[in-house]
Amino acid sequence: MSVAYFAERQFSVPNNYNPADWMLDVSQMQTIEVLEASGFFQNMSVDLPLNSTKNSYIRDESECKLSKITASGYLLRRELYGLRRNTVPIRVRHIFSEISAEVPYV
Repeated sequence: MSVAYFAERQFSVPNNYNPADWMLDVSQMQTIEVLEASGFFQNMSVDLPLNSTKNSYIRDESECKLSKITASGYLLRRELYGLRRNTVPIRVRHIFSEISAEVPYV
């Protein structure tokens, strides 16, 4: 949906207002009846291929072609990328490891 789409339905974006925020405000502040009367839901029929029994966007489990090893690799890569972006947890663990290695067990 665009700014023009909202303007055609008598909900023009005010000056110096973020269009995305305006779209959210209109959709949250107006009732469905008002939006329907303005023509927001015309030609909005969408045929989604959802599996209603599993409530999933994957129609069949055979469509998921990733092996467990590949999926684990993706998860590990994502975790390592996150640690590279945020090095504080690694530094804290390293400090605690150094401290705990120096403390003798009683």
